[in-house]
Amino acid sequence: MTCFESLSVWTAVASALSATVGLLLTAKALRANTIQRNLDLFVKYYQRVVDAADRMTQAGDPKEHRRLVFGLGVELEGFAFLVNNGYLNDRKMIDFWKPTLLGWHEELFPPRIPDWSDPKNYVEFKKLCRSLKVSENNMPDVDSRHGTTG
Repeated sequence: MTCFESLSVWTAVASALSATVGLLLTAKALRANTIQRNLDLFVKYYQRVVDAADRMTQAGDPKEHRRLVFGLGVELEGFAFLVNNGYLNDRKMIDFWKPTLLGWHEELFPPRIPDWSDPKNYVEFKKLCRSLKVSENNMPDVDSRHGTTG
């Protein structure tokens, strides 16, 4: 093996290592970008839902209250669409919303939205809540203070 052949082998090895490092850094940047996108979507919808809920609780007029409950449902339908279709997929964020979403699904909306029982309305939100209930039923009962199952 001549000096030039040896040099070309080392050049190929160095090139392969550089490419590997570049791919790893790209993958890390892509993951960070995905996390940031999820966080941005979460913050956007969190703020919109909180604003709608605040306006709803401050409404004195029953018609205004119903209109604002409907608006909250529309915001949640958009949020549910993002979760159901994988655009918002961070489990910790979704689990953060789970008790509130299920509470609204079971207690807030049915008595206040006249067409709530129509299966054609709030399809994404109802689908999300069904999947949250299924995931809740499949999890072991954990005592959060001690980490023991019951």
